[in-house]
Amino acid sequence: MQNYLISEPNIHLILHNTLAGISILVMLCLIVFLLSNGYHKTTNITLSLTAFAVIIFELSHVIGVSTADHWLSRTIFLGNISVIFICTFNFHCVMAVLGKDYRRRKLIWLVYIIGISLTIFYLKYPNTFVLDSIPKMYFPNYYVPGSLHWIERVIFNGLIPLIFIYELINSFRKETSRKERKRIKHLSLALCLGWVFGSALIPLVYNIPIDPMYGIFFPILFCVPFTYAVVNHDLLDIRIVAKRAFYYGILVAICAVILIFFNFLNKWLEEIIPGIPIYVVPVISSMFGVVVGIAVWRRVREGDALKYEFITKTMHELRTPLTHIKLAADELTETPLDDKQKSTVGHIEKANDKLIELTDLVRRDGFR
Repeated sequence: MQNYLISEPNIHLILHNTLAGISILVMLCLIVFLLSNGYHKTTNITLSLTAFAVIIFELSHVIGVSTADHWLSRTIFLGNISVIFICTFNFHCVMAVLGKDYRRRKLIWLVYIIGISLTIFYLKYPNTFVLDSIPKMYFPNYYVPGSLHWIERVIFNGLIPLIFIYELINSFRKETSRKERKRIKHLSLALCLGWVFGSALIPLVYNIPIDPMYGIFFPILFCVPFTYAVVNHDLLDIRIVAKRAFYYGILVAICAVILIFFNFLNKWLEEIIPGIPIYVVPVISSMFGVVVGIAVWRRVREGDALKYEFITKTMHELRTPLTHIKLAADELTETPLDDKQKSTVGHIEKANDKLIELTDLVRRDGFR
């Protein structure tokens, strides 16, 4: 069976690995987006670390299931310990989004300590996490759980998700802001999609014949709506952002499929046309990559120009009436007023100063 899987074309395995590759590309784009839109924010940092841990998991999974040698496959599968950090960083991120990272700091530290301790233990005693791999379904090799593999499953696939659910429900019940309640709904949707579809990779570990391909897209189903919940959309309609992100995601997926096609085309041409220069297809694929890169660069420049023009005009239009309000309030303070009128004028001045401060903040941060 193992020789058959290695020697014959394995369409299911190719499709499985292609989908995983697309997920990895999306995660890389997500990290760049998060760090470029708030590298100093706890939420963006912890979500970026979550995405990075997902990339490590996907790489170890794809390489491990495609490796013919059972011992080497098992060694590669040790990278799946990153599941611990996917959950740990994500837990920290959720607490930060809910504004509970300080109040729950002891619990957060406990999760980190448990995760790091369990990781060190698994790396020191790898047989407790995974054993030598064996062929399963259409995979040359797949996971065989170690004697203490269940600890990671119970804590990081069971217990901590229950804490997620409790904290989200508790915050939703207490929250009065419509915007924050909507954000909690997005968090809940992302966590449900991520953990439900991500769990599709687990049954085959325990020899339950459920195709893991159903879960290989879990990073996109989880991280995309989760990112919308984390990133501040005060000045953007989330539907516009979602639509644009969807189109860019489709573009990334198409480019990835085309590059994979070029790779297979090169091997196919070498087989049917002996002596063909090996650089022909790589040159074509490189030209394709350059064209796509130039197109993306031009779109980014257009976006920056539009943002500059929009912010400049908007801030100019806002500052003019704010200046008139300030002058009118100053004139009122110079006229005889009773206590109630003075209080009212004081409120107007404070509100006006706050709006001026906000416009300055938008203009400064918008041109970064």
